[in-house]
Formats: sequence, structure tokens, C-alpha cells
Amino acid sequence: MLNAGRIWRILATGFCFLMFTSGSLCLSCGFLPLLCLLTRDQQVLRRRTRFFVQKFFRFMTWLIEHTGCMRLKVDGVERLRDAGGVLVLANHPTLIDVVVLMGLIPQANCVIKSALFRKLALGRTLRSAGYIENGEPDRLVEDCRRTMEAGQPLIIFPEGTRTTPGQPMVFQRGPAHLLLASGKPILPVIIRCRPDSLLKGQSWYHVPDRRFELELIVLEPMPPEIWADAVNGEVRPMAVRKLTRQLELFFMSKETLFRSAP
Repeated sequence: MLNAGRIWRILATGFCFLMFTSGSLCLSCGFLPLLCLLTRDQQVLRRRTRFFVQKFFRFMTWLIEHTGCMRLKVDGVERLRDAGGVLVLANHPTLIDVVVLMGLIPQANCVIKSALFRKLALGRTLRSAGYIENGEPDRLVEDCRRTMEAGQPLIIFPEGTRTTPGQPMVFQRGPAHLLLASGKPILPVIIRCRPDSLLKGQSWYHVPDRRFELELIVLEPMPPEIWADAVNGEVRPMAVRKLTRQLELFFMSKETLFRSAP
């Protein structure tokens, strides 16, 4: 049933989407060309672009909160702010997970779908920031490994897309390949949304009866020895499959645990 509060949240959600699109266009087609003219060094350009992307995403998170659409709760935010060359793995229940997460981590890199690099509102920004395109597997793993070797936190949603409601998590094998190749720690992030909103296959205007709460639970970093010992002695294909399954079980157990919490 539509009431005044729900009508407001539908309008506010539409406004936030409009602001994100127009802000992305302004950043990509207006501000960024000027930044490119003033910055010749590509590494400096990448750092500056990521700085402004983070601030824009923080603004969007603030806007979604203060229009009454969402309430954000982050447990362990200091682990995100202090993240170095680690692999940040997170489940992916909602459309705005990447916006919220990247807004919290300074100078984070992220694996992005190839199709987004061709979009007018985002493509130029993604390339200037040096974000990693989800393309050819061997090159992808090497690009990710170099990113973490340079001390940059790398965000990956191992499911590759938003979680299908009511279905178990199914991880792609890329993160396991990367962990075996890099030997870097994992920083696990469990994301839960109550009530469900902005799910896979759900239109943006299908808002819940009340403001949704998005909670990010940042767990303790997992040193590489934890998962390396579990696959020690296995040939690479078997080790990748085994590690992928272990990551799936770990995230599903934690997500179930936190979902049942009050």
C-alpha cells in the first residue's frame, strides 16, 4: 500500500538516481577533461581521479541517507580506512554496494565490468582512475596482483553480480586465482540489507515499506597462511576450486550468522 512515507521514498530514490547519473556525467565530461589538462603525470592523475570519485560516492551515500531512503551502519570502518595492499572481498546484495564501499576506502581500486567502460557517464572516469576492467583472465589476475603489490586495496565482489535472493552464493574463480598468485591478505566484508531493497531484478521504484538499513560488517583481515595451508600440495586447478568453495562457505556462514542477529 502506498502511504506518504513510501511515496516520498520513491521520489527520493528517483532523485538520487538522477543525481548519480548527472553527477557522473559532470565528472566524466566536464571536470575530468580539465583535470587531465592540469595533470600530465598518469600516476598523479589516477590518484586525483580516485580522490574525487571517493568524495562523489561519499556524497551519494550521504544523500541516500539524508533523503530518508537508507540508514547506513558500518562495523569496523577503521579497517577499511587503513586498508593497504589487501583484497577486499564482499558479498553483493544491493545495487549501491560498490558506491558505499568505495566511498569508505581511500584510493581503492576495483574490478569493473567491461560494459561500464563504454558508458558515456562512467567510461572516461573509470579509465582515468585506473580501475581494472574485467576482461581477459590472465591479464586480469596480473593487473590485480600489481595493484596490491603497489599497496592499493582492491575491491572484488566474488559473485561477479548481485546475489540472487534466496539462492546460495556462487563465487567466480578469479579471486582464488588471485589469492594464489599474490599471497595477499583478505579483508572480508559482509553486507546485509534489511528489509530487502535494490535487489537483482528489482526495479528501483519498488521501495520497501520502511527505510532500509544497509549494514557493512568488516571482519578481521585473514592472513594468507590461513587459506594457503588449506590448499597446500594441490595442483593449481584443484587448489582454485577448493579455495573458491572455502570462500563461498565462509561468506555464507557469516552472512547467515549476521542475518539471524537482531
